[in-house]
Amino acid sequence: MKRFNQSGLSVLSAAFVLLAAGGLWSCTKPGTGENTEPGTEPVSLTDQIQYDGGTAIDIQSAIYEVADGLYSFYLSPTSGITTVEGMTGADDYLKVVLSDPKGTVDISSDDFEIEYRDIHVMPQTMNDVASCQLSADLVTDSRLNLYVDVTMDSGKKLLARYNNTCNVAEVVIPPLSNQYEYNGERTSIGSVVAWYNPSAGNTVYHFYEQEGISAPSEENPAGMTFTVDDGRTFPVTLSTVNPESVAIRCGDFANTSYTEGTADMQISDGQMTLSISAQEGDDVLNVEYSGAFVSGYDLSAGISMTSSGSVTEGTPAALFRYTDATRTRLVIGDAAEASAVADVMSGNFAVQVDLAETQLGTTIDLSENSDIVSVSLYDYNAYTASSAVSSGTVSTKTLSDGGLYYSFDITFDNGYSVSGEWTGTTTAFTELVDLTPVEPVVPKLIITSSDGSVLYERDIVRLEVRKENDYSLRGGTPDYGGATFDAYFIYFRTDTDKNSLESTLFTPLLMLPTSIVSTGNHDLADGTNWNFKYQGHTGLLSRSEFLENYTSGTYEYYNCPYNVSVSVSVENKIWDIVFTMTDRGMFGTKNMWSEPQEGGSGNILTIKWSGGATNYTGSKDNDMSDDEYMYIVE
Repeated sequence: MKRFNQSGLSVLSAAFVLLAAGGLWSCTKPGTGENTEPGTEPVSLTDQIQYDGGTAIDIQSAIYEVADGLYSFYLSPTSGITTVEGMTGADDYLKVVLSDPKGTVDISSDDFEIEYRDIHVMPQTMNDVASCQLSADLVTDSRLNLYVDVTMDSGKKLLARYNNTCNVAEVVIPPLSNQYEYNGERTSIGSVVAWYNPSAGNTVYHFYEQEGISAPSEENPAGMTFTVDDGRTFPVTLSTVNPESVAIRCGDFANTSYTEGTADMQISDGQMTLSISAQEGDDVLNVEYSGAFVSGYDLSAGISMTSSGSVTEGTPAALFRYTDATRTRLVIGDAAEASAVADVMSGNFAVQVDLAETQLGTTIDLSENSDIVSVSLYDYNAYTASSAVSSGTVSTKTLSDGGLYYSFDITFDNGYSVSGEWTGTTTAFTELVDLTPVEPVVPKLIITSSDGSVLYERDIVRLEVRKENDYSLRGGTPDYGGATFDAYFIYFRTDTDKNSLESTLFTPLLMLPTSIVSTGNHDLADGTNWNFKYQGHTGLLSRSEFLENYTSGTYEYYNCPYNVSVSVSVENKIWDIVFTMTDRGMFGTKNMWSEPQEGGSGNILTIKWSGGATNYTGSKDNDMSDDEYMYIVE
């Protein structure tokens, strides 16, 4: 059987069968000779249905519902049915529909419907009906007196009489299915977006009626949100759980410690199952969802360094990540553009943190774990590197797409502090890079005191170099402190040399063996043959010539400071030179009449050069070709 289409009753057929005696409750089709007056039915029924002359069937269940001003009565031989869904499920019911159940129905003018098995009578189908009588009186809300007598043109007959209990049908509320219901109003769930907030340590699940939503927005707020702290397990009792740890928002509903009910959520393989039953006062919220969801997070990036009260802030371009079998290195800086890890050196500062692989996904207290976490802060303006940490924390969390949440707040022993945050994907690098700041070489000669005060300074405007192969030092005789080797003679032409290349009054001169060039930093106090001459220091150095200590016959000559070193490298005609000497040492001659004495001013001489060399313009021998110079002058 099919349920009655209520809207169809609002349109009456123009083909009503009008009786000669208008307004009567019965009809007889002309030519049948059947008497259809009340009380003349051939069969006596008591709460029964008779179909086509068959055995009368007892009516065991009777209910009704009211919708849109129409009463629908259902009578069935199946006992215990209390819902319309139960009637349609049993599929053996008599259905009578009318607008005013207060007695006899005028079938010539009233809306009505009678349906049982293959008999279906309504004003639009009266052409197939020989006679029809209908009376329905809902005496009370739970008592019905009903009489039905229908004879079809085919001769098939339907009789029913019922005078007994008839209750309002129980309303069967279908279970929620991917829906939430707030105070009786249901909303389908078309999209679920899980948005992670790593800094707050929670995930907000946004529930939308629309399909295809992939990210939350202020322009399209979610109908319901469910906020869950990291690490929360389910199910929970809403009256005992911290409402900030599990927060439900829907319309005016917001759970508190007074909310009754439960919440359960399980997530596996990208699928969510959520069940919420919550009530506080008159507000009731129920949620049932089982299905997929999309996830994401807001990208964030910021970094700040404080030094001597000065704050430098920036937005990192990337978080660089190096991983091997035992550790992860994270590098971040304020450089606005950085596609490779070395690019962070173009910014103001950068932070490098080395973690054990097992420490990822945790928060580390550096005051307790500084021995297993390596931290370096590089200041590229001050050319300093800080690594001694006094306090701080480092936090990491792996994101759903493989990205990383990274935050840190670190204070160093030297007063520097740095903090920052990154949420997003990382940029991998596979080769470790030394990010230590390298102060750019400004070609200068500087003499400073032991406390760093600058006492004397000269710009170096040109570097001239000559080479002498098989240079004979002190005659080349070892017994007299001599040696033979290829040597470079390096002339640091200052802004005061007045073109006097060979005068060490204006032009510092450094002699070195060619063998130490491009081999790193050398301690010249180790016996290496070398010589430095300069007279234009205005008395700030204790002597105008320094060289290695040597022995000649029975005499020992002490001319070498305790601390003197040099680094010379040459690549693509670019010379990088750093010469440093502290004017302090044992100076003098040792023989039977004298002993060397400790002396010197204690001042520090530093010479730096980075750039191309110019051809030697003096008159001494030179074994270098013009091709070895970057600059040629006549």
